[in-house]
Amino acid sequence: VPTDVLAMLHAPVDDEQEVVLTDADLRDPTLLAELGAVAGGGDDDDVLQLEKQVVQLKREALAAKRANDKATAMAKLREAKQLKDRISQIEAAAAADAARVAHV
Repeated sequence: VPTDVLAMLHAPVDDEQEVVLTDADLRDPTLLAELGAVAGGGDDDDVLQLEKQVVQLKREALAAKRANDKATAMAKLREAKQLKDRISQIEAAAAADAARVAHV
């Protein structure tokens, strides 16, 4: 009896139930989107927010530089660099997860 995987994802979890995904399931964009949402697939939103913060910090650094406040400008640029590093970590983790799912 085929199991409706999407219905299971949204159903309350009472018992452990084994779900077998076929190759076709792993190529189904709707199912993959649902699985990503359930598994915390908000990485894209996180990255977008971080990128917006990077842009804002760079603007603040430029404004500080123009005001001859080099210490603040450098601090803002360091903070922006840390956020860019975090973006790289999130993207690398997402790529590793996608590769792992593709090989299942």
